[in-house]
Amino acid sequence: MSGVSQPVEVASPNSAMTSRMFGKAALTTSRTALRNMIGTTSGNSEEFTFNTVELVGGGKVLTDASDKYSSVNPAWRSIYIVGIVARSWTNHSSAESVKNDITNIKRGAMKALDALLGSYMNEAWRFFL
Repeated sequence: MSGVSQPVEVASPNSAMTSRMFGKAALTTSRTALRNMIGTTSGNSEEFTFNTVELVGGGKVLTDASDKYSSVNPAWRSIYIVGIVARSWTNHSSAESVKNDITNIKRGAMKALDALLGSYMNEAWRFFL
């Protein structure tokens, strides 16, 4: 969550983001659950929400999942995508309400879809342990 607020006329400098790793089972077991997560993380037009899907798992990472040297983090050996959700807000919006939405609503929906894997904490969720 950005703590910096600069006076900008056109765009907002405020942003918050989270992410989640997703394995094959989370993406293929329940189409309804996947659709619900996408609907929740997409937000509405007033939320200034951005969704990014990073495709992962090419080459040796998935083929040699039993090879402990195929990736540094064992979770990377079983993920297919990393989903990143970010929001910005105007200076008139509450940072706490956006933080709550990203932390509890959007990240919560992502975690509900795949509770076994975690966040890519280098990029998004620094409080995830």
